[in-house]
Amino acid sequence: MKFYIDLCHIGVVIVVLLISCQDSSSATLADEQGLTVDQTSIEVVIPPNSLKAIFKFVLRNNTNKKVYINKLTPSCECVFIERSPTHLLPDSSGELIASIIFGDRFGSIEQKIAVTYDTDNILFLSLTARRPLKMTSDPEFIQGRLDEITSQSVMFIPASGLEVAKAEISFNGVFIANAVSVRNGSLEVPLAQISLSSFRPTNFLKIICTFSDESVFERAVPIYVIDY
Repeated sequence: MKFYIDLCHIGVVIVVLLISCQDSSSATLADEQGLTVDQTSIEVVIPPNSLKAIFKFVLRNNTNKKVYINKLTPSCECVFIERSPTHLLPDSSGELIASIIFGDRFGSIEQKIAVTYDTDNILFLSLTARRPLKMTSDPEFIQGRLDEITSQSVMFIPASGLEVAKAEISFNGVFIANAVSVRNGSLEVPLAQISLSSFRPTNFLKIICTFSDESVFERAVPIYVIDY
C-alpha cells in the first residue's frame, strides 16, 4: 500500500512539474515577442500638389505585462510624429501616425523611426514617400485639324534639372512603340508616328515618365480633332 501511495505522489509531482514548465515556456515566449508592428515598412505616393505624406503603423503588445514606449527617434527633421501611444496594456494595440514633409521637394524620400520601448528595446520603422515631379511644360490639350496635329510633337520638360530616364506612351489605350524621343533631358512625343487610322474626334495620349531620381509623372493629354 505504501509503494502504491508513493507512486501516486510521484505521479502528481511529475504532472505538476510538467504544467509548471509549460506555463513558464509560454510566458518566456510572450516576453520574447515584445512589441510588434503590423508592417515595419510603408510606402506612400502623394499627388504633386500635396506637401505631406501620412503613415500609419499599428503597434501591438504581445507580452503579459504593460509595455512603455520611452522614445521615438526620427532619422530626419522632415519626419514628424503626429500621434503615438505612451504605453500599451497586455495584448492590446495602438496607432503610431507619422508624416514626411516635402516642402518644395519632389521625388523620393526614405526615412526611419526608432521606437524605444521598455528602456532598452528598439523597433525600427521604415517610411518611403514619393512625390511625382511637376512639369514646366504641361499642355492641357491639343486641338486642330488632323494634318496640323500629326505634324506636331508633345514636349515635356522636367523641372529642377532632372532628366527623363524612360517613358511609356499609349494612344487611346494602345501602347506606342518607338514614339518617344528623349532630348536634352526632356521628353518629346512625335504625333506623326501615330497611325492616322488611330485618330478619333477625341483622343487621349497617356504619358508615364520615370525621371533620373526615380520619381514618376503620369498624365493623359486630350487631343481634339476638328472636322475629322
